[in-house]
Amino acid sequence: MGGPMDMQYREARASDAESIALLHAESWQFTYRGIMRDEFLKNNAVQNRCVHWKYRLTSTDLNQFVLLAEEGEFTQGFVCVIAKADAQWGALLDNLHVRPDMKGHGIGTALIYKAGKWVQANFPQSGLHLWVFEANHPARRFYERLGATNQQREIGEVTGGGTAPVLHYVWTSVEQLVELKKDLQKHKSVMQNIH
Repeated sequence: MGGPMDMQYREARASDAESIALLHAESWQFTYRGIMRDEFLKNNAVQNRCVHWKYRLTSTDLNQFVLLAEEGEFTQGFVCVIAKADAQWGALLDNLHVRPDMKGHGIGTALIYKAGKWVQANFPQSGLHLWVFEANHPARRFYERLGATNQQREIGEVTGGGTAPVLHYVWTSVEQLVELKKDLQKHKSVMQNIH
């Protein structure tokens, strides 16, 4: 398997619901042990996500953007943004998942950047925000590296039952994310030229 240079990015279609659902469930099973109930992750996560994504991808919500990262016929990651989700914070980064064995290859960064570009093009005054489990330290570091700041902590309901602390990460302007990604790319290019 290659890295992000081998990836093709395209908007999701209704026919992609199953592949997105399977990746989403796999990501939950890998990442959320100890946060979500084991029984739910083992027995119900796939069915839950299939129902969710079939609905999502057949709804007529024009404020939703779902983008896939594909390598050949394999879905390696996806992002879902819902514009105008919050009057104060703007667009909601509702999902960002990369296949566990593909993490660390820049796919998540590329997906979130492309989602930010979509928000910027269609809702230029919007911010971008998301909720992340407090215990999900790798995701928190990822968002912080991309300039998001934690604004609050709440106890949220967990899919499949129970509750867990969640943190509200925010970019007050989506331009922050888009510009930071450009800066990171420049820095990476400079560092590659040095070595």
